[in-house]
Amino acid sequence: MSVVKNSSIIRLIPGFILLTLCAAVYGAEPVQDLSEIQRTAEAYLINTAQLHAGAETTVSVNAPDRRLRLARCDQPLEAFMPPAARHVGATSVGIRCAGPRTWTIYLQAKVSLWQTVAVTNRALSRGDLLKAGDVRLQKTDVSYLTGGYFEGSEELVGQSLLRPLAPGVVVTPNMVRPPIVVRRGEPVVLLSSAGNLEVRTRGRALADGAMGQRIDVENSRNKKRLHGVVAGRGLVRMDG
Repeated sequence: MSVVKNSSIIRLIPGFILLTLCAAVYGAEPVQDLSEIQRTAEAYLINTAQLHAGAETTVSVNAPDRRLRLARCDQPLEAFMPPAARHVGATSVGIRCAGPRTWTIYLQAKVSLWQTVAVTNRALSRGDLLKAGDVRLQKTDVSYLTGGYFEGSEELVGQSLLRPLAPGVVVTPNMVRPPIVVRRGEPVVLLSSAGNLEVRTRGRALADGAMGQRIDVENSRNKKRLHGVVAGRGLVRMDG
């Protein structure tokens, strides 16, 4: 297995080889150098990889079966991505010869994207509010993290865990939520602006809300239902 590194991106490539051959060679005819096929696939995956600032890319491509005999291609080899193939993670890449004796081969590959992300520093329970010491930064292959991740630990401080986590787990957005600072039924201050003036009115929260979340509230004076954004503990800024 060959490994190619690039300071901008990451790709790894293990697996088996799918073959689709339009022509094979026999006897003393010149045969294709299989290592050239592999190098072409590696270069193609690096060039087509989506650059990611601050990341490292590793590309690994499985070598073709040594028993394979393909007619030597008189033209530059062409690399392509099969339909629905991913550009990161486990994937495959096609290499073909356009002629005069045409053939196509598919190589299994993996493209890994290594990024420094936040992981848990200890075992944590559901409902825990994260503190600075609960997470640390670690370089991780994020090619499988389709739901996202956190590149810093500061943004996690104060967020509440939605499920228990073991040590060393990558923290993803679906594992946490901002702490609730406004509770349903509690009195709140409704803050609205008119030019340079700010008007504060008493109200009541009609739903739980975290910082920056939109919720419904009720004006205590006229019982009118309104919409606003949670701006702090017990404080809701009115739309408009």
